[in-house]
Amino acid sequence: MKGVSKKHTEVSKQEAVRYFVLFGITGDLAKQKIIPALFELWQKKEFGTDTVEFVAFGRKSFSTTEFIDFITKCLGKIKVTEKEKKAFATSWTYIQSELSDSKGYKNLKKKLANKFAPIVYISLPPQLHLQVCDNIIKQKIVTKKNAAKLMLEKPYGYDAKSATMLEKKLILSLRQDQILRVDHYAGKQALIEFENQARQGVIPFELSAKSVQKITFNFLETNDVAERGAFYDKVGALRDVFQNHLLHEFASITAFPFYNQTIDASERAFLRERSLKQFEIVKKPIFKQYKGYKNTRGVQSDSTTETYFKIEARMKSKYWQGVRFIFEGGKAQLVADSSIKIYFKKTARKSVNINPYVIHMNGYGEDAYVRVLRDAFVYDENRFISFEQARLGWKIVEQIEDNK
Repeated sequence: MKGVSKKHTEVSKQEAVRYFVLFGITGDLAKQKIIPALFELWQKKEFGTDTVEFVAFGRKSFSTTEFIDFITKCLGKIKVTEKEKKAFATSWTYIQSELSDSKGYKNLKKKLANKFAPIVYISLPPQLHLQVCDNIIKQKIVTKKNAAKLMLEKPYGYDAKSATMLEKKLILSLRQDQILRVDHYAGKQALIEFENQARQGVIPFELSAKSVQKITFNFLETNDVAERGAFYDKVGALRDVFQNHLLHEFASITAFPFYNQTIDASERAFLRERSLKQFEIVKKPIFKQYKGYKNTRGVQSDSTTETYFKIEARMKSKYWQGVRFIFEGGKAQLVADSSIKIYFKKTARKSVNINPYVIHMNGYGEDAYVRVLRDAFVYDENRFISFEQARLGWKIVEQIEDNK
């Protein structure tokens, strides 16, 4: 990586024990994705360091036994022995504290013992990111002088202004390589394999306006919002999956034709950002709300929050001139579909074996959170998004919302 000293990006041999700190331990994401992914890496010893100790920071009160039981239950679907589950669970320490209480962060600082470079993962609503980051920085848990990393779960901010405020705050105290903005779709195996084909120049068809008629990006789920009504009603489908997952897919696919074998992370980020700058809405978006949504606990009775969207766009680019880009996402759909579909023009179909060419994003290859967490420990910046990508994503969302 250019411009960053190697000593800052690697854990030294003297730091054989490394800490992983998780904020948001009781959230659905932590329980369903992050903790099982950490267990898989722990079991396979794939952290890139001899030993990892886990620290959770949260508001809920747990006894030691209750917390061990909590971690064990998060591994319920994994087919391993109870002994292995308990061994993993006992490698955790829990610090109970309000997010606003400086004493909790002082206790965290004491636990980390200064000499280690932790990875701090903030898996909380974006409205809380600035507060937590401010306290972490004040306690010098992550500083420019150490190899610590700060992971922030998507979304990065809750609009373009808040994302910019957060970035300005962090960059005053941290190096850019210490800030890992998480969108686990960057760790999706199917997308990574297609990216590798692009780097090697072996995509089995021409990916350009000469051959492609349209590309669709789908995130359709059969499940409803369930117990997340209060959260979802403030967010909606557009902010929940379009701003991050689908726009990352779009930015990646449209950047791939310009990849080569020597492309580095900063060049990839630049190409994705360029694609987002060329994004242009061509039709009035469609928004819907599934029947019964307003009866969900936590949802306002007069809610106008969308649970479904369909957006059509084009690119202000000669390379992609005339290609339609269609984005569709929603809850409580009849059929689940998380895919990218590339449709070809009649003139190109003779040389293409299948139309459309489908990239299935789920149920394939390594779990994306396993990939993202491993890459955080060994520091592969390709699996994380840039601030500019996040900001541009918010600008697109704000443009769409202003024209609802």
